[in-house]
Amino acid sequence: MRDGRNKIERLKTIYLTFDIDMANYMSDSMPLDEMQEAVPTIFECLKKFNIPATWFARIDDKMEIDYGTRDYILSHYSQLLADMKAEGHEIAWHFHSYKNSKGKWVQNDSELQIIKELERNWQSAKIHNLNSLRMGWAYHTQKTYKCIDSFNLEYDSTALPRINYPWEVNLRNWNVNQKNPYYPSQDDYRAEGVDNFKTLEIPLSTQPISSESDTIDDMVRLINPAYKHEIFCDSIKNHMLDDIILVTHPYEVLSLNLGHSLLSFRTQEFEKNISWLHEQNFKFDTLINFKKKYERNYSPNHSD
Repeated sequence: MRDGRNKIERLKTIYLTFDIDMANYMSDSMPLDEMQEAVPTIFECLKKFNIPATWFARIDDKMEIDYGTRDYILSHYSQLLADMKAEGHEIAWHFHSYKNSKGKWVQNDSELQIIKELERNWQSAKIHNLNSLRMGWAYHTQKTYKCIDSFNLEYDSTALPRINYPWEVNLRNWNVNQKNPYYPSQDDYRAEGVDNFKTLEIPLSTQPISSESDTIDDMVRLINPAYKHEIFCDSIKNHMLDDIILVTHPYEVLSLNLGHSLLSFRTQEFEKNISWLHEQNFKFDTLINFKKKYERNYSPNHSD
């Protein structure tokens, strides 16, 4: 049996990121107040190991429909978020654009409507001093990137460097080989060019991770500390880059009676994975500090 406790020789930096979607995707995307049900548990777990994380909090029109205000997370849980920031955590903006299709809420496919919604909700994000962004569904187009570039953000962390599988309905289009941070070209946001946007793109980390239910070999997935322990450890060991950006939805950490081939849905399993990362003597940091490190080490050709 593979031993997840073996030390990893090469020093890596782990960037824990949490997308607070306020929904349970295992229950037909029903609203779930993750700030109440899951975030405090995760926060206390990370505090034990003095590990910071980056939290992407939703502000968008659908939040107003579900919770009464677009900035519900920031306004209703201001004290919890202040406590998190005092422990070194970073709070950033998460944006989902929905539309109602035959009584069901689905991803909005109108580029113009998405841009208008981004501009509307940026005002709320700005009030709460959220200076970085992750788009829901890993969605971007040339025009949406131009839009968010006008906000003078610190960075965007949306790029998902893998192919779109045949059964996926999400609208996204990324360069599968662009795995390191870059300043997107004003001609093609999926790669760096000559005339670039000023907003740094930080791609999510992906890795071939197999599941017993797969119909395609070597499926590429995000690396999630809510995975079952052996699967998670292997994904970290096999990852080739030294900076690893992990992605979790807080509800995935809850102990739920759900069968899943990859996700454990056990709080203790998540804590076990975090403890294992700590034992490896990894460095842990936030994405804003990743951006600062990138700027120190590289001099990309981008427009100011």
